[in-house]
Amino acid sequence: MKDEDFNRCYETALHFLDYRQRSEAELRNHLLYKRKYSAESVKSVLDRLKQSGLVDDWAFAVNWTIDRVTYKQKSGAVIRRELLQKGIDPETANLAIAGVDDEANALKGGLKKARLLRNTSYLEFSRRLSSYLSRRGYSGEVVHKVIARLWDMVNQENPGK
Repeated sequence: MKDEDFNRCYETALHFLDYRQRSEAELRNHLLYKRKYSAESVKSVLDRLKQSGLVDDWAFAVNWTIDRVTYKQKSGAVIRRELLQKGIDPETANLAIAGVDDEANALKGGLKKARLLRNTSYLEFSRRLSSYLSRRGYSGEVVHKVIARLWDMVNQENPGK
């Protein structure tokens, strides 16, 4: 019976990992609370998955950070908060986001939006872009610097304005 429970739990874990990489805490919570497997089976499954490299919180944190920087242009603070919500310990989260350059990400993320706003006044441009970047977790200081740079960039692209 224990082997059968372990096997079902292991198969469920592999199926859950098929969709995307997971943190150990996400997987544990899914197996224990949503799927209602025994704590003993969940511990055994997690140990096996960690040994095989399928569950690795450090790799998860690094990949999550890369994904959020590349595709969502999120700030380091937002990424850190997301990692903590996923059950990553604070030290690992801090190490994973150590190389995040908020100003460069905000600039990259705001450029497309800035181009859409190029025919607006500076006040409107600033207000809307500030709101956009703030929702992605950037500090006021970063937002202020990036807006000024984006305004210059957009006006250099479109000098007839």
